[in-house]
Order: sequence, then structure tokens, then C-alpha cells
Amino acid sequence: MAGGCHGPGCARPLTGRQRLYCSDRCRRIARRTGRKREAPEFEQAAVRIIAALARRCVTAPDAEVLGVLLTIAAAAELAAAEAIDLLREHGFSWADLAAGTGISRQGLSQWRKRRPDQPPVNDPFTPGG
Repeated sequence: MAGGCHGPGCARPLTGRQRLYCSDRCRRIARRTGRKREAPEFEQAAVRIIAALARRCVTAPDAEVLGVLLTIAAAAELAAAEAIDLLREHGFSWADLAAGTGISRQGLSQWRKRRPDQPPVNDPFTPGG
């Protein structure tokens, strides 16, 4: 097959049995950059809801709202840790993940190592919590 790699920013010549990409890394990057985010508004709405809860806790002091915020924070950390594990299982490197988060790969790796693999014991959103 004539031509170069179809990976973004890569123009290495293809050799032998290579079809579109010169390496697995170029294939992953091309797949990730071609992916359309379906609903960025959803993520923004979640952030706005959490910010509104925080404002509610400050303007009308309420310990229950603080408890909900702490539960949300714990659930978000658990979900992020699970997402890191899943992406690593699918072949993403620490450098790939770090590039998407704005954190250094060492910082992201250390963050993951400090996070528990189980939800907190007193989590009201999990059975038996």
C-alpha cells in the first residue's frame, strides 16, 4: 500500500502488512481524535449542579448538604479510578491519559495509587452503606 500513516501528525511510510497506521499508538490517537463527544453539555450540567449544592451549603449552612457533597466527591473519585483502570486495560498509556487530563503522567499514576478500589463504608448510595 502506498502512502503514509493516517495518524494525526504522522507521515511515516507504511511498510509490509501495515494498512492505515504505522503503529498501535497512531491507531489509538486517530481513533480518539476522531471520536465525537456526544453530550459535553451533560458534563457541564453536572458541574453546575455540584457548584449549586456548594453555594447552598454556604448560603444556608446545612450539614446534610455537606454530607451529600462529600458523598459525591467520593463517588467521583471512585468513578475516575475505575475509568483509569478501564482505559489502561484497553491499551492507553499513562502518557495518553495524562495528556487528556492536564496532569503529568507521574502525578496521575500516583493519584490512582492513593485511591481506594472500594466505595466508602458509610456511602448512602451503595447497598449496605
